[in-house]
Amino acid sequence: MVPIKLDVQDILDILCTAFNGGVEYWCEYVRGHGGDTSRLPGKRNKVAYEYEWLAIGGSLEIGVDGEVYTLTQKLLQDGLWKWFASNDCKLSFEKLRNIDAGDADSIIQYSLFGELRYN
Repeated sequence: MVPIKLDVQDILDILCTAFNGGVEYWCEYVRGHGGDTSRLPGKRNKVAYEYEWLAIGGSLEIGVDGEVYTLTQKLLQDGLWKWFASNDCKLSFEKLRNIDAGDADSIIQYSLFGELRYN
């Protein structure tokens, strides 16, 4: 599997769409850790949303049904590949930059669980 090269903004776009409408029906909470805040866009030095930690090299703890799952950039890449494969999509940044909440939800589910668990 070839790594998908995502920049900070690409990751933020996916996560913003996911955590502001895509995963709300099954995600109990998200907490970010680690990362380099100098990588935040707009010359910011503080994260505004927990999911931003992942985009700058950290990880996310995501609560689901009383369990805690850790999301890393590697897992996000794996989830993206599974999402593309499940939709018979060609790897396209145009497609990736035009995802909706349902697509972002699927990407996060594939990243965390390796499959779709919630519809």
